[in-house]
Amino acid sequence: MGPLILLPADFWSESFPVVDAFQERVRETGIGTIQMTLLAFLVTFLITRGITWSIKHGKGPFGDVSVGGTHVHHLVPGIFLLLISGVAGLIVPTLFGIGAALTLDEFALWLTLKDVYWSTQGRRSVDAVIVLAVVLALAALGIPFWVDVWNNSDVTGSGIVAAWHGLTGVLCVITFLKGKWLFAFVGLICWPLALIGA
Repeated sequence: MGPLILLPADFWSESFPVVDAFQERVRETGIGTIQMTLLAFLVTFLITRGITWSIKHGKGPFGDVSVGGTHVHHLVPGIFLLLISGVAGLIVPTLFGIGAALTLDEFALWLTLKDVYWSTQGRRSVDAVIVLAVVLALAALGIPFWVDVWNNSDVTGSGIVAAWHGLTGVLCVITFLKGKWLFAFVGLICWPLALIGA
């Protein structure tokens, strides 16, 4: 943001109402469905990765779950939570976020039908989680927030929003064309990654 910080205080409230949009979108509205889904998704993914790491390294009280000698992968309860969340009403976003994290954390298993969790192929699971997290973050925080800023800005503020997102879009396209698709995708919500990738 650099030189923009030196602009007078009334610019931020009249020309480019970022603070007002933040107040309205985040503080006053509170946590909504998409925000709860994103939170449940990220927390479940991190906890699941921690537990599976501790099982792999023989640390902690955790162990594999088996039924009749068959290992039950954590995508199984994830799938059930996704199915149940369709009829659960009030707790849908939380169940969906947890189920999506448990399921996508074993995305590589979907593709290979082999347990490749800790192998190079297992990296696909992390990529799938990152992609869904970016989509949820854009839906929860990015797009609605910037639409509020755009709608409440004067011509100068709208120009800044358009230029900022135009530049970010160009950087993401360049990064994607260089074959760094994950940097390009995450660059949509974290522009420095698109800049590094470009």
